[in-house]
Order: sequence, then structure tokens, then C-alpha cells
Amino acid sequence: MPLLDHFRPPLYPRHQWTSFHSNWATRIADALNRRWLPPGFLAEEYTTSGARLEIDVATFDERSGGGERNGPATTTMQAPAWSPPVPARSVPVVFTDTFEVRVQTEDARLVAAIELISPANKD
Repeated sequence: MPLLDHFRPPLYPRHQWTSFHSNWATRIADALNRRWLPPGFLAEEYTTSGARLEIDVATFDERSGGGERNGPATTTMQAPAWSPPVPARSVPVVFTDTFEVRVQTEDARLVAAIELISPANKD
């Protein structure tokens, strides 16, 4: 596959890196799986864009709610106002996009990786 510069006019700025990389990773993985990898290996694209946020703690109320109430109705008090503490330190951060093709064995052992780069993540 020839390496061409698709991000100079007339294609750029009409076409964006994220779309190009997403498509390219899929096509590379498909070509590896169809023509190049031996049995027992699988290529898959792995992409992340921007910040990846996760919940640290989650709670669920699993009570049925269908039972009888005990005693008279109750009054609910309003919770006191709360504001988060001031951070001790604040630093700028950049959440980079990741576009990779990972090759794994049937037991999910990583054996190869291809990282697609752009001007923003080439360092």
C-alpha cells in the first residue's frame, strides 16, 4: 500500500484526521485478516478519541418498592448545599486520539501493534 500525503489541499481541510484514521485502521485490520495472518491470529482496530471518563463508584437501589409502608408518611429534609474543594494544583492536559491495529492470538495475547500517526500525535 503506497504512503500518500492526503492532508494537503485539495483534500485537507475538507477531510479530517479522525475519519481518515478510523477508516484506515479498519481497512488494515481487514486486509491482515483476509490475506496475511495465519490461522489462530486476529487483527482488530483499537481507537479512542479525546478524554476517556469512567465512573469510580456507582450505587444502585435494588429494593422492590412494592411492599407496605411502616407508619405514617415522613418529611424529607433538603440536603445542605455542597461545593467541591478548590484543587491544590491544576495543570493543562491533552487527551490524544489513539488509532491502532492490534494483532492477537486466539487466547488474546498481543503479538503486534500498528499505530497510525498524524501531525498531532507524531511525537
